[in-house]
Amino acid sequence: MKKESRLFEQISFKIRNDINKGKFKVGEKIPSEPALMELYGVGRSTIREAIKSLTLSGILTVQQGFGTKVNATPSEPIEQRLRSSDFEEINQVRALLEQEIVRLATKNRTESDLETIIKALEKEN
Repeated sequence: MKKESRLFEQISFKIRNDINKGKFKVGEKIPSEPALMELYGVGRSTIREAIKSLTLSGILTVQQGFGTKVNATPSEPIEQRLRSSDFEEINQVRALLEQEIVRLATKNRTESDLETIIKALEKEN
């Protein structure tokens, strides 16, 4: 069964693809949010989520007052990047992972899972 990706993931993929094709060059700014919205035919929140995910993966860097620029492809292993990340960066990644975990849990839950949750909640009270 093929996993359906969310819209911001599809746009992230398209932006990454455009970077790989040279449409957006390393070290240069990508277009503004309104221009990206028009280019990809999506709303501002989708563009922001896509940029956020690409920033967290090290592909883009958002610089206040400058814009969003394309980074060279990270050559550092993910383990090393995690070790050198600050608390805020790790929390952002954790928040994205938790959202995906909750989405998948609600999508794939069974009646038995719900009964187990209800029993656990009743024990707490």
